[in-house]
Amino acid sequence: NKARKPTHAHTHEPATPVLPIHKARPTNTPTHTHKPTMAQAAQVAAVQQAVSAVVLDSLLKQEEELDKEIETLDKKLDEDDLEAIRRKRIEQMKKAQKAKKEWAAAGHGSYTEISDQKEFFAAVKRSKRVVCHFYRPTTWRCGIIDKHIGKVVAKHPETKFIKIDAEKSPYLVDKLKI
Repeated sequence: NKARKPTHAHTHEPATPVLPIHKARPTNTPTHTHKPTMAQAAQVAAVQQAVSAVVLDSLLKQEEELDKEIETLDKKLDEDDLEAIRRKRIEQMKKAQKAKKEWAAAGHGSYTEISDQKEFFAAVKRSKRVVCHFYRPTTWRCGIIDKHIGKVVAKHPETKFIKIDAEKSPYLVDKLKI
């Protein structure tokens, strides 16, 4: 490695070459500026006006069609139709109330412990939806699950919630592969 010798003012060579500086032009600016003529500006305005007219016409047609559809629906729904809708809704509410009473009679809305396998089969046959927690008294996580199921019971009256000691029901544990 040879060290460079410094150049002095009396020599004709500069210490570093001087490069011409070019200003960078943004890439989105044209290289030449072109102002539209009056005729071109008039053409652009005419095209914009034509497009606006077509869009407006299309929107007015759609609005007219929607107004006709609303009008026909208003004609179809009279007092008798509204009364029929009311009667249908009242009937639905009565059915829902009847179902809630049947669920309550079947033991829904509470979290009960089942003592043996016969009671399990009786509970499952009486209800359409059943959630059964197979627990072990020695497992602390089962206590946590019990707390969570206790919160869910009130939100789902259509489901019967039961729990059974897994150690006292070996047949169910074996057949259900728990």
